[in-house]
Amino acid sequence: MARLRLSTSLPPGVRRNHETTAGAAQGYRDERDGRGLTRLQPAYVEDVAEAIGRIMQRAETPSMIFELGGPRVYSYEEILRAVAHQAGIAPLLIPIPFAVWHALAWAFEILPNPLLTRNQVELMQIDTVSSPEMPGFGELGISPQSLEAILQRMLSNCG
Repeated sequence: MARLRLSTSLPPGVRRNHETTAGAAQGYRDERDGRGLTRLQPAYVEDVAEAIGRIMQRAETPSMIFELGGPRVYSYEEILRAVAHQAGIAPLLIPIPFAVWHALAWAFEILPNPLLTRNQVELMQIDTVSSPEMPGFGELGISPQSLEAILQRMLSNCG
């Protein structure tokens, strides 16, 4: 039986919160206090689905763990800048300390459908990248799509 650990997954055409990943399991904490330096390695959800399909088709899959991450590691700030660039806007990025994020999340959790939760803030402090020592997309013959290419397709459907 094979198991998957995912870096942040980008769904096709919709915005979602990022998934729990190997980095979270390893417990890397961002002590940089909300300056957007936490590292992420987003993977396109269709690439992840393809990986699952290929693993399931294998005649024999030894007990192994695949870590699936996109082709590049980004900081939160770099992802925000990439989204802004593809959307054609100039971002105004202001560092917000994690203590403020935690307070906002606590307040939002009172609402029936909170915009932000304390668990999400905890995940914002953890690097979520795949390990280069673990098998991943390459071992499955998949070249993961770049964040920029996915954003370009997603944002072209909005205009």
